[in-house]
Amino acid sequence: MLKTIKLLSISVLVWLSYTCVTAQNTIGTIHMSSGLPDGYVLFQPSASEKVYMIDRCGRVIRDWTNLDRPGLSVHFMPNGDLLTTQRVQTGNFVAGGIGGKLNRFNWEGELVWTDSIANDTLHLHHDITPLPNGNILAIAWKKIPGAEAIAKGRLPENTAEFVWVTKILELQPILPSGSEIVWSWTPWDHLIQNSDSDLPDYGEPEDYPNRFDINFEAYGSVTGPGLGQNAASDWLHVNSIFYDENRDEIIMSSRNWSEIWIIDHSTSPEQAMGSIGGNANLGGQILWRWGNPRAYGRGDSTDQVFFGQHDARLIQMPNGSMEVSVFNNGYLSPYGHYSYAQRMELPMQNNMYAPPNEGAPFLPEQVEWSYPEEPDSLFFSRNISGYTRYLTDHNLICVGSKGWLVEVNDEFEVLWEYIVPTGWDGTPLEQGAVPIGNDLFRAVFIPASHPGLEGRVLDPQSPIELNPSIEDCLALNKHEVQLEEIQVKLWPNPATSTLRFKLTPSRHSLLTSEKIQLNIYGFDGRIIYQEEVASEGEVNTHAWASGVYFAEFSIQEAQVKQKILIL
Repeated sequence: MLKTIKLLSISVLVWLSYTCVTAQNTIGTIHMSSGLPDGYVLFQPSASEKVYMIDRCGRVIRDWTNLDRPGLSVHFMPNGDLLTTQRVQTGNFVAGGIGGKLNRFNWEGELVWTDSIANDTLHLHHDITPLPNGNILAIAWKKIPGAEAIAKGRLPENTAEFVWVTKILELQPILPSGSEIVWSWTPWDHLIQNSDSDLPDYGEPEDYPNRFDINFEAYGSVTGPGLGQNAASDWLHVNSIFYDENRDEIIMSSRNWSEIWIIDHSTSPEQAMGSIGGNANLGGQILWRWGNPRAYGRGDSTDQVFFGQHDARLIQMPNGSMEVSVFNNGYLSPYGHYSYAQRMELPMQNNMYAPPNEGAPFLPEQVEWSYPEEPDSLFFSRNISGYTRYLTDHNLICVGSKGWLVEVNDEFEVLWEYIVPTGWDGTPLEQGAVPIGNDLFRAVFIPASHPGLEGRVLDPQSPIELNPSIEDCLALNKHEVQLEEIQVKLWPNPATSTLRFKLTPSRHSLLTSEKIQLNIYGFDGRIIYQEEVASEGEVNTHAWASGVYFAEFSIQEAQVKQKILIL
């Protein structure tokens, strides 16, 4: 059915073609260039109870008051709710990244759901990720007695009183508080050990690259300032989790192992404990891993690429390939104190991850893209931090320990820089101050087309910092433009394997003189498909997960968005 969208007096972003550099600023927006896509940035400083959504000039679009300091990630939901994490200190688990509580606030800031998992044997930490079905994947520590670990082949001299093992929980919220665990996964079900042939899971780690070596990075005790038994217990220290809805897979990052892992989420709870079942028929075993082949006996220190990395994400590329993005902290790297935002292409074979050659590590051999181009000692964060790629050539990077956000394109041009303007106690600083204690776990780009923003009042307020200086930034401002009708036809809708489209702008010149940009967004506002298209064509949707998507066509200053249902 032909649908007419009236685009009258819509405010859209029209950037002037120059660069703004506010050299006098020490916090807030310190640099902004032309050509930035319309959108906002969401973050919560580590020392603050406030969650902020800002525009590129640093002006607050919306803020929420969390119940405490973060623990650690925040997520903006498709309906405009905010899903947050919160620190809970029980004394049973004492380590970096402690969480324990989840809170969900509506757009107005009201608490609509809360849940706590923080007891003497199980404690949430670091990161969560919402699922399309409304459930939540969360990282937890599970406390295992040392004697139980030794009985599974862990060397006694490398075993503390307790071993904290990662456990991934899928939580189904129960309103207004609580949840039910409907699926879980743990490396403890997928071990290999070569210490005792009389114990379970005996074998050489290099012969079982889809399992976890129970004696890798295992320490019986750690001493030194700020360290102790807990440092020895936290075996894997998984610090990020990300879900890919198209493949129904999970990618995790382990700081202690300097590795990232992909596992299958399509398994039943029973299959997740074994080695068969799921889309890949490997049960809960590792589908692909990368960063440190020493972890499975197929390399040495010279083969290690990651050093304490964070924020591993799966990216569906427009050409059908898949990539992984990571913030490589460079912590304890022999090559110096340098961090990088990096991407690599996943090796695919018949729509599955290509297995490694016999005795060789998992492919690829090297990263595909790395920022900065040259080592930069200023671009270094020993912990936290994140990297989100959006559109086809925009990259939002969070140098966490410095509270420094930098946005670059694939050609390494810096488009935007922002210094979080809060201090040790989370309160705003004055412009010109030297920020200390302004670190944050991660920042997330929220496109203007995100469904959670539809119909919201997005009037920018003052920046977070006191006595702000944003005059230069405001020179790159929005302009009101009058737009004519554009007719859009999408069929079939609902779609299964192919989605066809046809655009008929009322001004023929829009078709002949300008390119048409097609962006398709998932339920959470992430771009899953992007391409420059003609006025009519088709998109292959065969591999897409069932659900609601949004197609956005951009022609000059005109933007049209329509809902798509994939069956």
